[in-house]
Amino acid sequence: MHAGVRSPLLVTAVLGLTAVGCTATATRAPGARPPTATSATPTATATPTPAPTSAVDKDSYQVGTCLDITREIEEVRCDQPHTHEVMLAQRQEQKRKPSRRLMDRACWGVLPRYLSTTEEAASRLEPALLGPWKGDDGKWRFACLATERGSDGEPVRRMRKLAGALSRGLGPYRRCLTGEPLADGPQNVVPCGESHRSEAIGVLPIKDFPAARDGLWKVASRAGEQCEAMAESYLGGKRRGVRSSGIVPLREQWLGGQKTGTCYVVSKTPVQGVMR
Repeated sequence: MHAGVRSPLLVTAVLGLTAVGCTATATRAPGARPPTATSATPTATATPTPAPTSAVDKDSYQVGTCLDITREIEEVRCDQPHTHEVMLAQRQEQKRKPSRRLMDRACWGVLPRYLSTTEEAASRLEPALLGPWKGDDGKWRFACLATERGSDGEPVRRMRKLAGALSRGLGPYRRCLTGEPLADGPQNVVPCGESHRSEAIGVLPIKDFPAARDGLWKVASRAGEQCEAMAESYLGGKRRGVRSSGIVPLREQWLGGQKTGTCYVVSKTPVQGVMR
């Protein structure tokens, strides 16, 4: 059995507010990258499958299990350095291999419950996918993992669990970017205490996504207005040199389980610490 760790695929549309409204373009999300020890470049494609280890070659994982995936996939105690935590261990009753959409939907769906929040998209805490692989009974399995993105783009090695980490708000896990949330190239995600220009301020539920050709524009326009209002509330009014922006999923990703957009405030010049 071989299992690889990857990020659930996320492609987004970016909306940037201007004096005359907002525009939307298709691009990659800042966080769409595979959290593996061997990956150096952000990407939204599947990662090479790591060589199987004794920790991978097992029938299943228990929810809450901690894994250190730096050189290989190793199961460790959660008070020891680790990079990922198991949020969901799923066995498929069907004989066919589970689709990527099914697995992505499961991982995006379990993340807010595991973190105790509805604002996970505004944090540096992300889902990752382990598998799929066949168990001893011949049935397909996969696991959804939680991980924290570090300023180097790699998963942070932690010594505490992430379960319930956002129950009291985003706190130190707020998602900040060194540039703007355009993500048509590598985009550094950093803690907000480090130099950054953009910081996530909240998420927007996207309850419907029209199938018509202008569906993306309608979703982005609606989100643009909401992000502008959210930014004024976050900043305590309008602020010179700071504007609102945000990302929304494409319809394919919305159907795959990504049901929220993320609003940001963007500064013309780098700042340290949150802008509120």
